[in-house]
Amino acid sequence: MKIVILTAKFGMGHMSASRSIMQDIQSHYKNDDIEIIDFYEYALPHLSKYMYKSFDLLLKYAKGIYSFYYSMNDKRVTGVDLLTRIFASACNKLVEDKSPDLVISTFPMISRGVGYYKERYGSDLELITCITDVSSHYEWLVEGTDQYLVACQDIKFEMIHKGVDPDRIVVYGIPVADKFKNRQEIRRPRPSLIGDKIINMPRNKDSKEVLIMGGGLGILPKGDAFYQELNSAEGFHTTIVAGNNQGIYNSLHGKYENITVLGFTDQVDVLMDRADCIVTKPGGITVFEAIYSNTPILSFAPTLPNEQRNVDFIEENNFGLLLTEDMEASVRTIVSIVNDDKALASMRASMANFVDRLNTSYFKDYRYGYNRNYGLMMCHDSRKIYSY
Repeated sequence: MKIVILTAKFGMGHMSASRSIMQDIQSHYKNDDIEIIDFYEYALPHLSKYMYKSFDLLLKYAKGIYSFYYSMNDKRVTGVDLLTRIFASACNKLVEDKSPDLVISTFPMISRGVGYYKERYGSDLELITCITDVSSHYEWLVEGTDQYLVACQDIKFEMIHKGVDPDRIVVYGIPVADKFKNRQEIRRPRPSLIGDKIINMPRNKDSKEVLIMGGGLGILPKGDAFYQELNSAEGFHTTIVAGNNQGIYNSLHGKYENITVLGFTDQVDVLMDRADCIVTKPGGITVFEAIYSNTPILSFAPTLPNEQRNVDFIEENNFGLLLTEDMEASVRTIVSIVNDDKALASMRASMANFVDRLNTSYFKDYRYGYNRNYGLMMCHDSRKIYSY
């Protein structure tokens, strides 16, 4: 079976979700031919890098413009814009080049382009849209989508209210790599750090470990007061992942005796294992990595509307708390929560119960026969979906 996963590099989450979906499918169907394609690069090879750079600058210097655009566009889409037409034409070329049996999209504009391709060319190509935030934003809702993968039951209810057939919605969670999964039952002995090296040996059981992450762009507090307060907290060690933010890495690395600073790392699963909590910007992928890893979440104040929804999700489900914009007060909250074993245990229990309710076997079951979780028969030989 040929599966194409279409994604974009606006941030790191969409590509990460795509890799996790591929890993999930391959764990059940090793002979499937699966390819991940940056569809912006495929459709707009000369413009995509400038679009990505512009997006990074927008988030860094003009978040308000992005937030305004995002909020104003949460309404039913009418008409077809130029980018959707370009993507539909590119999808036609992709189908000719790759002959996919299934297309999975992890980015809303790509889903819109594939959906319009299906309408314009009368195609029955199967499209699965994986929503990579805790969101039912109208930008994700595409008539040509055969199946939606959503973060939680509340999002399914919201989409039903917006007119989406419930049989087309699967509560799958936001995809994360296998290395984050199946850890809520028994947390492994926590490794320790020596310099920048992660080593597999138990840490001091009496110490507290805080993990701070700012996403791929390394969006972290800038003032010294926050880090000074953390460094002086008795019995605490903090690990900071600066991502690709070389400036904040240089400013913090080696400066505080109780703070270890890392750049980009592929060992976030190990770092979550050794942490009593994670302090982070509330991106969808990071939130679900923490949920699967059973690591309570303390969220920095969100700066984007989709992040605000993720914070609501965290608090409503008892996965963690929102920190204030006062950084010194935030440190006091971090210390208080990490020292509250009962609160941490309650959050971990909530995370484990949530994961148990997800349809994590979707890609194992979706190919053959009736799946009672979402009431659909998949028949990939004819690329059609039959609803019962």
